[in-house]
Amino acid sequence: SKDLLALETSPARSSPVETHYELKLPSHVRAVEINSADSAVKLSQMTGAITISVQGSSIELKDISGAVRTKIVKGETKVTLNKSPGEPQELSSISGDIELRLHGDINADISAETIDGEIEADDDLELKVEKRTMGQSATVRVGTGGVALSIKTINGDIRIKK
Repeated sequence: SKDLLALETSPARSSPVETHYELKLPSHVRAVEINSADSAVKLSQMTGAITISVQGSSIELKDISGAVRTKIVKGETKVTLNKSPGEPQELSSISGDIELRLHGDINADISAETIDGEIEADDDLELKVEKRTMGQSATVRVGTGGVALSIKTINGDIRIKK
């Protein structure tokens, strides 16, 4: 059987509702899937696979070592890694900035791509930015390389900080 926890808030059309959910899950949960409209999503210290789809708000991830797939239609994504991810991570945005912060000894192969925006990184990362007819792309090996970390946005900037 498939274990599932579903939470839904459906406000009446005439009266908007503000709702906050805070869930504390074991770090080893196998999979988390979140679909949200106009709600900020924050996750930390998870090892399972994570899929997040958000419209019109923000995503903040800290110390996620499992597979990650995020898609945000309009809003900002911030990801902080304190150790190397164990599985590929894919961060994508239609309209919004994406920021990746790397702390400690991280090993990863990072690729970044934006159609209408800029890619920036701290100097010590030696990021190679390639300007194209439309947008920019970049790749960088952090540490000894390893797991793929893909960052893509159509309309937004990408910042990689160490």
